[in-house]
Amino acid sequence: MIAGVIFLVILALFWLLSDTVKFVGAPFLYLPDKLGIVRQVGSTEIQAIDLASTPATLALAQPGRYLVFTGDFKLLQLNVTSDTRNKPWLSMRAVDTNRPVTVTHVVRGLRPYDTPLTRGRPIFAFEITMPGTYEFRYPREKASIALVPDYTTGNELTITLVYIFQIAVIGFVLGAASYHRRRGFRAWKRKLDAQQAQRRARGDIFWQNEIRRMEEDPDQKVRH
Repeated sequence: MIAGVIFLVILALFWLLSDTVKFVGAPFLYLPDKLGIVRQVGSTEIQAIDLASTPATLALAQPGRYLVFTGDFKLLQLNVTSDTRNKPWLSMRAVDTNRPVTVTHVVRGLRPYDTPLTRGRPIFAFEITMPGTYEFRYPREKASIALVPDYTTGNELTITLVYIFQIAVIGFVLGAASYHRRRGFRAWKRKLDAQQAQRRARGDIFWQNEIRRMEEDPDQKVRH
C-alpha cells in the first residue's frame, strides 16, 4: 500500500515535471529579488492570450524583451520540431503605428528560473521599444499562451552563481547540523557504553564476592 502511494506520488511529479522544476527553483530567486540582484516576474505582469479567438489586442505597459510561454503539449512539440529559420506562427504589430514587431523562436528547454506563475516554457521572444497597444495574430487553436517580461536573458551567469551560492549555504548548514547531530549521538553512545561498563563491572564484583563467600562458607553454599 505504501509502495503504491509512493509510486503515484513519483508518477505525479514526473507528469508535472516542468511545474515541479520551476517551483523548486523559484524559492532560490526570492532573496536575490528582494536584494535587487535578480528580478522576478510578478503575477500582474503576465498577460494570457486564448488562441481560440483571433486576433488579440493587448496593452503592454513597459518596453523591453518578452517571452511567450505555453504549457500546451502540441505547441511545445511544434516548437521542438519546427525549423527556426521559418517564420513563427505568431505575429504582432503596433496598433498605433502599424509597424510589425519581430518575433523569434526560443529553442532552449525548461530552466529552473522560469517563472512558475504560468505553465510550460518559452517558445517565442520579442522586444518592444515603446509601451502601447499591440495586435497578435496566430492560427486558431484550443490552447493558450502567456506574455512574460524577460528578466533572465543576459543574466544567466548571475542567476547560476546565485543558485550555486545558496545551494552551497544550504549544504553547509545541513552538513553542520548533521555533524553536530552525529557528534551528539557519539557522545551519548560513549556515555551509555560507560554506564553499561560500570554496571557490568559492579555486577562482576558482586558475583565474584558471592562466589568467594560461598567458597569460604560451605554451609552457605549448600543453602544457596
